[in-house]
Amino acid sequence: MTSITKFISIYNLDYNDTINILKRINRIVPEFYNQETQEVDTSRLQSPKDMLVLLELKYSLLTNINTIQFLILLYKFYQPANSKELLEYEDIENDLLSIYENPKAYSKMSKGEIEEFLEVKVIDFTRVGTSYTKVRNLLLLSLVFQYPLKLSEIVDMKYYSYEGASFEECFPIPVAIYKRNCEFYIVRNGKTIIEQKVEKITFTPLHRTLMLYLSKFKRGGTLFCGITGGKLTKSNISNGLVNFTRSELGYPLSIHDIKIYHSISLKN
Repeated sequence: MTSITKFISIYNLDYNDTINILKRINRIVPEFYNQETQEVDTSRLQSPKDMLVLLELKYSLLTNINTIQFLILLYKFYQPANSKELLEYEDIENDLLSIYENPKAYSKMSKGEIEEFLEVKVIDFTRVGTSYTKVRNLLLLSLVFQYPLKLSEIVDMKYYSYEGASFEECFPIPVAIYKRNCEFYIVRNGKTIIEQKVEKITFTPLHRTLMLYLSKFKRGGTLFCGITGGKLTKSNISNGLVNFTRSELGYPLSIHDIKIYHSISLKN
């Protein structure tokens, strides 16, 4: 634990404002701030994403932005430079500011409405003849809606379905999709094989779209490829998603927009 006095002095903060924010954090993380000793214990804080959830349940968007910005300063003071938590809080700050500055861009459709769209659209695409590009972009939307993937991960994503294929085989590719006994799995690799995470895909629209895409169309070296099998660029993928959602939903959604749906629990 460390006294808060030096922290206030270094960042030239208002004492009363600082104490009020610390008390606010104490309401969701008891004993984080000891008012008698004027000390904070950052080890009591939960992960940045969990902290955001707790804040959203209790406070307004503007209050949460101020609190996250305060936590960023706190981590810069108490934690090593570029710590994992600090970088995550900075990402959250950017997402919250984006929503605050462009509220209309994030109020047109809830997560539930997007999920319903995915459920209906894959059935529609299965019943009628649909172009390769539309099915591919529906798969992309369903995938990033379920998993907060980066463009660099999507570009190199591969698919394994042959008998005997092991999950370890895809290392060090960041992300891969496996099919085993009619079930799909997403495999995400870390820096070492020990960090590999395997998760069964249970989101029904994604499972159905994978079935449609993989049974109907030929593939190249990567899961997402051009109609002739050529590898797509980051620009191909990001523009494809924006154009598809503009056409099918009535307004564009980028991968960054969908990332915000993961970070912020938007509700109507």
